[in-house]
Amino acid sequence: REDEQWGPEDAEAALPGHVYVDDGLPETREEAFRPYHFSVICGRREEAGFIPQAVLDAVAYAVHPLVLNAVHSDLHRAFFHLPDALQAYTRIHPGVLEQWCEKLYNDPAKNEAMYYKQTFLFLMQDLFLYRYRRPPRERLEVSACGIC
Repeated sequence: REDEQWGPEDAEAALPGHVYVDDGLPETREEAFRPYHFSVICGRREEAGFIPQAVLDAVAYAVHPLVLNAVHSDLHRAFFHLPDALQAYTRIHPGVLEQWCEKLYNDPAKNEAMYYKQTFLFLMQDLFLYRYRRPPRERLEVSACGIC
């Protein structure tokens, strides 16, 4: 039997006021990430970009992203340690999400794992800034000069 997938409406009913659908606006993305420590990033793998925009936004706001296992396994192609900053899931249910996050964040036995993920989250912030702070054309010119 195939489990039924939750949609945004189902998640909003379970977690009112805490579900955001990306509309492309920076204000919405800030509202979706700034106040949180964790964020579940949903969607189909084939709909995600090379690095899903929601993952970039989560890293930018220092939010620990929980992503689909299929997305998680592809992210090492962007940056080797990017998957280390994220938590993968195969299936997730909003009913247990809050307890799971609280345990991960507050359980002394999980402190080392959280420290590890937080270290790589901050490292990814630095790497994204370093790599993408210049306009694409300028980065391309520098790369081309390096080849010559």
